[in-house]
Amino acid sequence: NSPEGLLSILELAEVSDGSDPWHVANMADRIGTSVVSKLCVGEFDRMAPESAARDLADKLGCQEIDVLPNCGHAVVVEAARAWKDS
Repeated sequence: NSPEGLLSILELAEVSDGSDPWHVANMADRIGTSVVSKLCVGEFDRMAPESAARDLADKLGCQEIDVLPNCGHAVVVEAARAWKDS
C-alpha cells in the first residue's frame, strides 16, 4: 500500500465490464484505503482515463484527483515535475 504500488496497479488498468481482475473496482478492493490520499492521471491517458481514475477514487474514498496536462499514461515520466509537485 504505497503511492508507487498504486501507480503500478493503475498502469495495468483497463476499462472493462467489471469481470476483469484489473478493472478499477476490483483493483480498489485489493488496494484498500490506508495510504491513498490523491490520484494523478494524465490528460490524454487512454489506458486508464480520467473517468477510470475518478471511479477508482470514489471506490477508495479519495477526495483529490490531479489531471496532469499534456501527458498520457506515463505521468511519472511524461510530467515528472508536475507529478512530484502535485
